[in-house]
Amino acid sequence: MLFIQVAPDKISPETFPGLREWIDELNTIRAFPVSIVMAVEDDIPQGVMVYELGNVIYLYVKPSERRCGVGNALMKYAKGKTATGILTAKVHSGNIPGICFLTTCGFTITSWLTGEDDIRYLRMTNAVDAVHTPPEEKYLDHFVRNVPVFITMAEGNF
Repeated sequence: MLFIQVAPDKISPETFPGLREWIDELNTIRAFPVSIVMAVEDDIPQGVMVYELGNVIYLYVKPSERRCGVGNALMKYAKGKTATGILTAKVHSGNIPGICFLTTCGFTITSWLTGEDDIRYLRMTNAVDAVHTPPEEKYLDHFVRNVPVFITMAEGNF
């Protein structure tokens, strides 16, 4: 897989007006412009990721290439760009495939936030120390491990 850095100013506002407008808007609130990387296989674009150091802003893989390693390759690329390897990402709370993908990449949910569109999103990270076990889970684990259960098998009741 080849990764090609795409300079935001090389995205034509005439050809890709919505995309260029979105990227320009992202860059108005940042000290450094976002980075855009395209994953290419056999001269065919497979996916693209918009990110800033340590934060995946958006990752898109063509539907025909999903579950083929393109998303994982892009995430590894972003992870390799950080000194710590720690990334964060925001995902829509109803995007089950996205949440599952990030989970398989080692991400956990750390919090939720409400976006400018009044939609709830989950904040996820691959930082190991972000994993938190709620006290109730510890109580339930202790209960399951320590309660003796005797199963009586009566005739006809298995």
